[in-house]
Amino acid sequence: MAEPSYLQSVTLSQESQLKEVVLHLYLYQNSQAQPKGNQCQIVGSTRPHAFGATVVNDWTIHDGPSPTANIVARAQGLHLQAGMTAGNWFVCHNIVFTDDRFKGSTLNVLGNIEGQEGEWAIVGGTGEFAYAQGVVSYKPITSTTQGKVTRELHIRALCITLLKPPAPVVPTASTVAASSEMVAQAVVPPPAVPAPPVLPTRSEVVPTPAVPALPVLPTRSEVVPTPVDFPMVLTKYGPWGPENGKYKDMQNELPQRLVRVTFFHGLYIYIMSFSYIDHSGVTKSCQLGGRPVSGSMPKEMNLEDGEFVKSVSGTTGLFDGDARLTSVSFVTNLRSYGPFGREGKHASFSTPELNNDSSIVGFFGWHVSNFAIDSTNYLSSLGVYVASPRAT
Repeated sequence: MAEPSYLQSVTLSQESQLKEVVLHLYLYQNSQAQPKGNQCQIVGSTRPHAFGATVVNDWTIHDGPSPTANIVARAQGLHLQAGMTAGNWFVCHNIVFTDDRFKGSTLNVLGNIEGQEGEWAIVGGTGEFAYAQGVVSYKPITSTTQGKVTRELHIRALCITLLKPPAPVVPTASTVAASSEMVAQAVVPPPAVPAPPVLPTRSEVVPTPAVPALPVLPTRSEVVPTPVDFPMVLTKYGPWGPENGKYKDMQNELPQRLVRVTFFHGLYIYIMSFSYIDHSGVTKSCQLGGRPVSGSMPKEMNLEDGEFVKSVSGTTGLFDGDARLTSVSFVTNLRSYGPFGREGKHASFSTPELNNDSSIVGFFGWHVSNFAIDSTNYLSSLGVYVASPRAT
């Protein structure tokens, strides 16, 4: 089943099955009287600030900001006025998922509604969110005088999946008797049974439908002007992918050798940074992209002395109608690396074949980044610098 658009998940440890789940949802609260409302006051109060008032809620949670968007969960529990000197609603509810992806799983949530924005604590969970800990950030995006409020939720939950050991076999009276009977039967050899005739064997190759190859993105090249005393000729290939967002280049540097490449990725690539040795022998670094989604871990490719990148390939995927870089792979003169990220289904690209004396020494491209924690940051395209010896 395809993952819904509001979900991102990253496996942090294969051994312990530690996973962070990031959800982007919308909570709809309607305090109107029944049957239209989704909450009901069960304890009133005449104290200042309605201290002690208690309300039971069954707020709906949607995958979009409209109350008519798909309902994926319900916030079922209580909120009560716990402030004697100011409004301070204490919230205690379970987020009970009802969609096909997480149906039957829950998140246990505690916290306060003191102002416009805030956080609730995730203190547990069940099903796919067993042993969950994390934070629900909320802020209202619409509010009416009739008591209808839509809050945007950003949920980060760290969950642990424990592998269940096989259940031990407990002997019963019937199984013991059956075992004894089998042993007794084994003592007396059974009568010989003639072997059944061997039927002739026929073979048939089942035709399978051909899987269409991804369309290949076109390649562009450009020779970079370099000083006459620089021993290499630099050529830019690409970028492959849409030119969306901000353009990032190496700022007229003269790279001679690639040293390290680091990725942060999830559904697509958030950041690609790399280190290289410039024309004067100094190690420098450059980064494409903004900031990673919380919980994503760096994946590195460290090159040995005498190891050079000979080719780069990758894929793109479509998200909300925009193409984004989803995976990158490398081949050096010694081994292969990657893919870093998940292979996309939109298009593919690959650098042209290089001769023995040429290698890839740097990168450039386009990325969408605004450096906000909850914002979308990603690489939309990638190009490479190729260094070749200058003809004498």
